[in-house]
Parts: sequence; C-alpha cells; structure tokens
Amino acid sequence: MWYAASTVCFLIIFGLYFLLPKEHLDWLWRASLLFGAVPALLIIAVRSKFMNESPLWAANQGDLTSAVRILRDSYGINAHEAPPERPAPPPKVSFRVLFAKPYRERTIVAGVMNVCISFEYTAIAFFLPSILAQFLGAGVFETISASLGLNALFAFTGGLLGMHLAWKYPSRHVAIAGFALQFIALIVLALVGQPQAALGVALAIAMLGLWLFAEGFGPGAQLMIYPALSYPTAIRATGVGFSRALSGIGSALALFVLPLLQASLGTQMFWVVSLAAIIPIFFLLAVRHEPTQYDIDDSHH
Repeated sequence: MWYAASTVCFLIIFGLYFLLPKEHLDWLWRASLLFGAVPALLIIAVRSKFMNESPLWAANQGDLTSAVRILRDSYGINAHEAPPERPAPPPKVSFRVLFAKPYRERTIVAGVMNVCISFEYTAIAFFLPSILAQFLGAGVFETISASLGLNALFAFTGGLLGMHLAWKYPSRHVAIAGFALQFIALIVLALVGQPQAALGVALAIAMLGLWLFAEGFGPGAQLMIYPALSYPTAIRATGVGFSRALSGIGSALALFVLPLLQASLGTQMFWVVSLAAIIPIFFLLAVRHEPTQYDIDDSHH
C-alpha cells in the first residue's frame, strides 16, 4: 500500500505540473506532503471499522468483554466471559523489558534495522528527484517522469513480490537478500558517479531501480514485520513503538546529514549511504532469530 500510495502521489504531482503556472512549480512539494495525509486518514477510518485489536491484548488490559467479542467476530471462537473474582490492574510495561533476556538481541537487531532502513530510504526516496536531476541534468518534468516510472516499475512491483515472499521464506533471509541487493546498487552508484555517457546514465537509473525493488520486497516489508513478531502481545506495543521511535531518529539524522553530504560529496555520498545497507546484514547474521518461525504468544522461546 505504501508504494501504491507513493505512485499515486507522483501521478498527482505529474498532473499538477501541467495545471500550475510555471512561477508556482515550487508548490509541487507542498502538494506531495498534503497528499500524504489522505491515505493516513483512510487507514485510520478503515482500521477503526474493520480491524480489531488482539484478544490477548484486550484481556491483558482487563477488558474481557472486548476480548470475547473479538474472538467471536474475528476468529469464530464461541468464547464466554468469566469475570475474575478480583480484577487485577494491567501490568505496567517498561522499556527495560526489551533489553532483558530473551528479547535483548531481538531489540538490538530491530533497532539497527529501523535506523538504517530509515536512513537509506530517506537518502534515496526523499532525494530521488534531486539525484535524478544530477544524473540526467534534466528539468522538473523529466525528473518527475523518471521518479514516477522508477516508483511504479520497481518499488511497487517489489512490494508485490514481498507479499508473496512473506508466505514462503523466513523473514530474516528476505531481509538479508534485500539489504545485499541495496548494498550492491549503492556501491555501483558510487562508482558510476555523475555519468556523462548514455550507458552510464542508464546504469545509474537501473541501480536506483534495483535499490527501490529491493526495498519493496526486503527491508521495506520487514520494517514492521520483524519487531511486531519478535515480542509477545503483552509487550508488543512497547517493542514496536521503540522501533518506530528509532526509525524516526534515522530519518531525522538523514534529513540533517544528507544535504551536507550531497553538497560536499555529490554522488559520492552513496559510499556513506551504503554503510546503512551492509551494517544490518552483520547483525542479522550474528543474531539468528527468525520471527516467523513460530507464534511468539504460544511459546516460551
């Protein structure tokens, strides 16, 4: 859905390019930010109407009535409420539990993944128009067209492949494969530099497409899967929230550092960005936890 929404956003910007006067083309980036609120509002509306919380989470909060309703509506289980004699208040969950056994290694891996994915995604996706402008030496129209084509052909198709791979292969293996392809793409982009010949330009654009494709099926798809399936229901919200906070730090760091790197290094900044693709591979190889191997709520691993 993320890549479908971003493709639609590029289509809207593409249409606005022809509607806006030339002196107001700087409004295009404002339109892209405004459109970002539309799918967010739709998701909130759909989630509130068609999606339920986890029954275990509701029960742990002391809301047995909701837990029974969710089991009946979502799972077809004919559950019945048996009120406890003395309702206990829900336990308070501290961030420290994420760094206790057996969750410490999972938290570190999920944290590294979230920081690195956000950093390199911001480097490529957010700065894609300016990167393409450097490679192509083109204007606004050509840059928007290339961004739309890359997003639709590579990122969206990679996301569709990720949906298929999630059912067939371990999450850890898919993430490693995606990071490896991204590392290769970034190294080639750094070696190509700012190409002058048509072959060099084509190779650079192909590597940007490869990075977006790998992001779609690999790290981008695992960004939420890995932390969400690494913790039991009682601490899942805490674990996912912590990971998302680190993701925000990675994005903020990229937005601060990357303009400086781009101004001083140009396309050679890809050497720096490539570190964000290879570092998670070492952590995933060292910590052999597979979140999709079993149901974390039904085990004591």
